[in-house]
Amino acid sequence: MRFKKYIENRFYIAGLIAFWFVLLIVPNRSNAQETRVLVENAKHSTAENPAVLIKFYSKDLLYDEGVNIYRKQESTLSWIKINRSPVIKKDNLPAALLISDPDLEVFEEIIKSSSTQELQQDIIVFNVLIKSFQSNGFADYMGIYFEDSTLLPGTSYEYKVNKIQNGREL
Repeated sequence: MRFKKYIENRFYIAGLIAFWFVLLIVPNRSNAQETRVLVENAKHSTAENPAVLIKFYSKDLLYDEGVNIYRKQESTLSWIKINRSPVIKKDNLPAALLISDPDLEVFEEIIKSSSTQELQQDIIVFNVLIKSFQSNGFADYMGIYFEDSTLLPGTSYEYKVNKIQNGREL
């Protein structure tokens, strides 16, 4: 792969850091679809208009048919689907994002030209994960990002992500 040398030279240390981070958030389970959901307050969030940014990671990295995201208030049992259509990988990164971060062009090409198996190679997956941590735009392109701005002020929520496979949620 023509990008491998670039990735190895430029992001080797970042890959090592990601390796240890991924060990903590993405367990290796062979039979279960284990997904780690990371939630943080959006920078534009206010007490009157709360919003959170959601990123989700599993051993699959990309979701061919997308995912559905659910939320529930901590004190309730019922989960509510919060996305209208499946969250899925985009076809292209927005031009403005590519201009603001030239590294994204390389990562976009890696995602587009790599097979699922190639994306699972250690050096590639770790660098792609690091970039997804750094860039919400890149995480959105990958289909592993969602912004929830339909929150009630002062309410605590839990989130879960269900992968779609063969037209059904797992």
